[in-house]
Amino acid sequence: MKVSRGKRFWGGVGLAAVGLVVAATSMAPGSLAFSKNNKETQHVTSSVVQAQGPEVVLQVPWGPEKEALGRVDGDESASVGPMSFAIGQDGSVWFLDQSKFRLARFGKNGFEREVGIGSETFQDVEIASDGSFVLLDRLVERAVVVMAPSGNIVERIPVQGEGIEDAGLVTAMWLDASGVWLEHLHTHRVRVLDENLRPCERQVLRGREVAEGRDVLGARDDRGNVSLWIEDRMGGNGRQVVVSAPEEIGRIIWLQSDPYGNIYAAFHLLAFDPDDPARGVVDRNYGLRYDKNLQETGKWLSPWTIRQWEQYREVRVQSDGTVWQMGFEDGGVVVARWRWEA
Repeated sequence: MKVSRGKRFWGGVGLAAVGLVVAATSMAPGSLAFSKNNKETQHVTSSVVQAQGPEVVLQVPWGPEKEALGRVDGDESASVGPMSFAIGQDGSVWFLDQSKFRLARFGKNGFEREVGIGSETFQDVEIASDGSFVLLDRLVERAVVVMAPSGNIVERIPVQGEGIEDAGLVTAMWLDASGVWLEHLHTHRVRVLDENLRPCERQVLRGREVAEGRDVLGARDDRGNVSLWIEDRMGGNGRQVVVSAPEEIGRIIWLQSDPYGNIYAAFHLLAFDPDDPARGVVDRNYGLRYDKNLQETGKWLSPWTIRQWEQYREVRVQSDGTVWQMGFEDGGVVVARWRWEA
């Protein structure tokens, strides 16, 4: 791998067993040193607004019944829970319950319906406005699959291609107004399906889109410090902030913007007792909201962190800025949200 002056693109593919390894080994291609001539650096010291929450929206038990969610407690293999989740337009929650070969929808009154997916190797899901599902299998089929609301497969394309040499290094998938994007090693994104969920000519861009032709990127150094910065696609320059978290950042969980250019960054804070390195003393999630110029405007705190059961997607942000998280507990799965005052 190519070391870039001590900086690493943000680690973690959303998996308990792999996330911290990626954070520790995935180096950024090219230089990530920030020139004082074209980057303004600022330490973030405080937030303006505390998000309201967490509000627990759902609690679903583990179990074999259709009203419960599946998990695998592996001895020689990985232990896994639902790999991902998505929010329906009606506020219901869809779980990628891959150990039961299904997508399962739960509402305020519990289980509502399920759609078979025919595989236990999907790791992420998106829901289109027409109710179609987009599923990612990056390790076995190495494909993006589009399913009708009924469960019928209508499209299947390979993950590997321009911009993605190894499907196993896809670190995120998302759906926006322009189509479906896959992220490769937290460095660049590739559009693989158009706005109609049809195969298209691939488009490769750096980072994650903010607004006005600008993109946001992040990197974590060996000391647990995280930098976020904006790049202009025309000029290449932008603003940089160094995240001043209350504890060391073990990994960057998620980075996303909303239609108004606000940027949401979720971090896993992780620290160990210096006298007993096996004993954790800090283990929680910490989120920050920035405006389009990377001025901090809010924060949220979460007690749920990734545990022994792997998951690919932990956090989602809706277009109105509502932050959602799927967390695992001994008794089952919790879905919580944080909202901002109008």
